[in-house]
Amino acid sequence: MIFGLEDKVRFGLLLTFALAFTGVAVGASVAEASENRTYKCRTGTVDAYVETIPEEGRAQYTGPDDIASLQAMPNGAFVSGNSGISFQTTGQGGTLWLGDVSFPCQVTTARAPVAPPPPTVLGGPEQLNHVGQSLGGRLRAGPGTSYPQIGSLEEGTYLTILSNTGVSFDGYDWFEVVLDNGQRGFQWGGILCSNGGQLVGLYASCQNIPR
Repeated sequence: MIFGLEDKVRFGLLLTFALAFTGVAVGASVAEASENRTYKCRTGTVDAYVETIPEEGRAQYTGPDDIASLQAMPNGAFVSGNSGISFQTTGQGGTLWLGDVSFPCQVTTARAPVAPPPPTVLGGPEQLNHVGQSLGGRLRAGPGTSYPQIGSLEEGTYLTILSNTGVSFDGYDWFEVVLDNGQRGFQWGGILCSNGGQLVGLYASCQNIPR
C-alpha cells in the first residue's frame, strides 16, 4: 500500500496522540506510587502506625512508646538497623515486624498520634563526668521513653556519665552519657553501672556486678 502525503500526516498525528496518552497514563502511575501512605498496624492491644515517605527514601514508625525512622529498601521494604523494626508493603496493606514477630497492617486515613511531650526536668542536671558502662539497651535523644531512639548499646560498652538529669523512672534516674566515639545521648540508670563507687540513681557499681 502506498501512502500519500495526507495519509502520512494523519498517521503522524495519530501516533503523536497515542504516545502522549501513554505518557499521561505512565506519569499518573508513577505519581500514585510516590504518594505518602499511612498504615495502621494492630500490635496486641494497641495500634502502631507506619507512614511511608518515598520522596525522602524512608518510612516513619510510631509505636506506643517508640519512634523510629526506617530506610527504604528494594521491593517496598523499609528497615531500621538499630531497633529491629521493619515494614513490608503488600498492595493495599503491609506487614510490620518487631523483631521476630509480625503484625498485619492496612492503609488508613488516620494520622499517627503525636508523641507525648517529654517530661519536665526540675532543678537542672547534676554534673558528674564519671566513667561507667552500659548493661545494654537503647540510647535515646532525651531523658525518657517518649524521646526517639538514636542508638543501641551492647553490654559492657564503656562511656562517660556526664550528668544526672533528675528525671526518674521505675526507681532509677535518666543520665546523659557520651560514648568513646563522641556520640551523646541519654540512658536509663537501671541499665547503667559506674566504675568505682555507685552513683545515686543508677543500678550498681560495675565491680559489684557478677560476670
